[in-house]
Amino acid sequence: MRVHNLAFLTTMRGNDWNFIGQSFLLVFICVLIFGGTYFISKYISRAKISGKMRGNLGIIEVIGVGLQTTVQLIKAGKKYILIGVSRDRVDFLAELSSEDIEMPAESKIMGKIGFDKYLQKFMNRDKPGGNGDDNDKPE
Repeated sequence: MRVHNLAFLTTMRGNDWNFIGQSFLLVFICVLIFGGTYFISKYISRAKISGKMRGNLGIIEVIGVGLQTTVQLIKAGKKYILIGVSRDRVDFLAELSSEDIEMPAESKIMGKIGFDKYLQKFMNRDKPGGNGDDNDKPE
């Protein structure tokens, strides 16, 4: 049985270190590309959400009900219209009055909950008698 000598780790040549450096550089570039792609897609989706309401026409809410099929709540002037949208067609479903619509808070529409709510919950958790449960549902 032959025992392998591990002395090669201490006698690595310049080309070996160059290869290791290039490998780390390649991994860093890949992480940079994936991270950049992630943040750019978040920015674009946020811009799309905030740009859906202009003047008298806007998309209030969208829910997916199948593959490439959505139900959308549209505000046109003072009317609310419910439509079904598929790949090939758009169908009128119903016209709703403003009393039928429950509008969520703006922060919930945008998917943002203030950091101060989470900070307050964390701070209350460490106090005696305060477990932070009173702030479980941010406004």
